[in-house]
Amino acid sequence: MGSGFLLLTVGQELPKGTPMKYFGQELNITTYNLARMNLMMHSVSYNNMVLNNADTLESDWSDAKGIDNPRSFDAVVAIIFSLLEYCIHSIRYRSLSTIQCM
Repeated sequence: MGSGFLLLTVGQELPKGTPMKYFGQELNITTYNLARMNLMMHSVSYNNMVLNNADTLESDWSDAKGIDNPRSFDAVVAIIFSLLEYCIHSIRYRSLSTIQCM
């Protein structure tokens, strides 16, 4: 998830007023807190953030009770800069309400 920049960048490509929920997972506690702060500073409501401090590659993303429930997202993005432009281009032409960043 990094600093949350990619989540914000993708979210800015959607039409104004589109309901949005941001999901992300980051292992480094400092970067995790930076992402939370960054989203809040860009007016993302705490209720629209589902961020975890955990290792994406090491463990599944469980709910509050420790149970891994399958999830569906409108878009899943990863920080691979050669694909960033393609992801943004694809999102411009779809109606999205949830984005996950890995």
